[in-house]
Amino acid sequence: MVETFKRWRNRTPHCLGVAHQIRQSPVYHLTARLARCREKRHHLNKISSNLGCGNKQLSDFVMPYDQFVRSFALRKHRLSWFLGAGASASGGIPTAWEMSWEFKAQIYASMRKIPAAEIRDISHPTVRDRIQEFISDSNDLPKPNEPDEYARLFEAAYPSASDRRDFLDRHIGVGKPSTGHIILALMMRDGIARVVWTTNFDVLIEDAFTVVGGSSGGLTTATLDSAQLASQTVSKERWPLYGKIHGDFRSDYLKNSPQELAGQNEILSKELVAVASRTGLIVTGYSGRDDSVMDLLESTLNQDRSYPSGLFWTSRVGEQPYSRVQELLRIARSKGVEAYLVPIQSFDELMYDLANFISDFDMETVEHHCAGNKRWSAAPEPEGKNGYPIIRLNAVLVEKMPAACSLVKCEIGGYEEIQSAIEKASAKIIATRKREGVLAFGSDAELRRVFTPFG
Repeated sequence: MVETFKRWRNRTPHCLGVAHQIRQSPVYHLTARLARCREKRHHLNKISSNLGCGNKQLSDFVMPYDQFVRSFALRKHRLSWFLGAGASASGGIPTAWEMSWEFKAQIYASMRKIPAAEIRDISHPTVRDRIQEFISDSNDLPKPNEPDEYARLFEAAYPSASDRRDFLDRHIGVGKPSTGHIILALMMRDGIARVVWTTNFDVLIEDAFTVVGGSSGGLTTATLDSAQLASQTVSKERWPLYGKIHGDFRSDYLKNSPQELAGQNEILSKELVAVASRTGLIVTGYSGRDDSVMDLLESTLNQDRSYPSGLFWTSRVGEQPYSRVQELLRIARSKGVEAYLVPIQSFDELMYDLANFISDFDMETVEHHCAGNKRWSAAPEPEGKNGYPIIRLNAVLVEKMPAACSLVKCEIGGYEEIQSAIEKASAKIIATRKREGVLAFGSDAELRRVFTPFG
């Protein structure tokens, strides 16, 4: 029989710590991921609430996705690339937003002398609110969504450059090339993408090039401590060139603090400007937060002829670009440059669609190396007034989290036996086993129906 039911009301994050096993369930993490996406989208929309772009509305700068795919097929050999952190997210590299929350949690826990285990679930809104309140009360730490929030938090958490490098080693060294990286590496190998610039520290492009090319010998990678390679490659046209304007996590020089990010390497900047006079540019995975990078991109427009094949800034569907991005597009248009904002689902989806529309692209190699890779995209919205609604789901959106967790004292065995009992009863319960009993989310009636047979 079910002996007792005890309730823990959701008053503090510590109360939820008892149900840690439940929080490891796929349903919980799906809910947390959706919450993070909603929060991030809310913040981005707040930052760019003004949709105006000079005298033009933002909608005037938007190029439909299908049009961009067709245009790319014609211009592909005349376009360079600029990658930001969003292009590495699908490869398992944390984004600046995710690392910013880790920095906040570490600063909070160490300054308040709180065990790290108490705040390990940063995805929980209550935990985030408590951490953010502490961070916001500090005069020395950045306010949410300030352009240099990531850099200032990183330096505040780890003032030592060697500590920051160790942190990046631990987080970046575990990445694996995604479908998008494999496709871009193939484009570089085959002479389609001759120049790629990036602010990323990781080596996903280099690893992908090794996978599709057999070695990285045909790729010239120019970092902060080898910037002269960019000049040699551009002058002699020995493509492809991969320019890492913020450095490589294995290099002696990195740019990740506010002071380091205040300016850009003179040699790499000069070559980026030179390439901009010859080719168009596709920017993807980059938010435009870094003023020095945006200053550099704006400086490319001071030439007599910039981006002859166009400037295309990709942005996730539903997100508004930062004001600096809007200003860059406006200036480019005023200089006679074809400048567009292109809405995309993700870096992987973009690269796959571009490659798939090129008639002679090596899709066999893509499928061979990316067979186990997952590509995520939102369900397309139905068009027109006719027909019936079609719903495509990976899972059902959880609109509300339960406010109570039940403790069921019974003689049932471990986790597998619990899940078997729930499945057999077709019950709407999420449960796990603890020493004290079964911790579960679900109605009392459902819990009694499942666990009464176990005494």
